[in-house]
Amino acid sequence: RRREIRQVLDAGQRAVFEFRGNLEEIDDNYWIVGGLKVMLYSDTVIEGHIAAGAMVIVHASSSGDGRLQALKLQVLT
Repeated sequence: RRREIRQVLDAGQRAVFEFRGNLEEIDDNYWIVGGLKVMLYSDTVIEGHIAAGAMVIVHASSSGDGRLQALKLQVLT
């Protein structure tokens, strides 16, 4: 799934994705989940307790500019 997402991002296409992975890095503007950088915006919904290493279900869209925009992040406990 990650390879498919990277191909879509590299091609500058628009799409909606759902994937899961471990939360590897936390920043004010982005998270890295399963090796993919997911951009956070003011309308991003975050559910659950944020903790590095936690499993996260990501609902995101590609905006056509090579970035993943987080729509909803569900942190599993």
